Amino acid sequence: MDQELKAYLDEQFGRQGERLERLEERSARQEEEGRQTRVLLEDVRSDIRLIAEGLVGVTERLEAHKGEMNKGFQDVKASIAPAYQDLDRRVQWLEAREERRDRDVLEVIREKFGIPQA
Repeated sequence: MDQELKAYLDEQFGRQGERLERLEERSARQEEEGRQTRVLLEDVRSDIRLIAEGLVGVTERLEAHKGEMNKGFQDVKASIAPAYQDLDRRVQWLEAREERRDRDVLEVIREKFGIPQA
């Protein structure tokens, strides 16, 4: 075999060997980065799971609070209703009184006692 050819092939094999080493190093780095990425993803999944559980808890508490508030509003409405009914009765009485005041006295008396008009 010719010395030049041998030198050429040695040089080519040397370069191929260096390339192969760089590829192996790059492959090792990518494997390590992939492993780190999987670890980080698991952490993110865990965090998301915690957030979801917290959201469920907050939603349950909010629904419970909403129920309590609705019951409280119903209690307030129930306690105010008699006062409004009494006030409405009084306003109607005053309005009727005002109507009677503008009418003829004899007409009001006839109406009250059921006496027909002559």
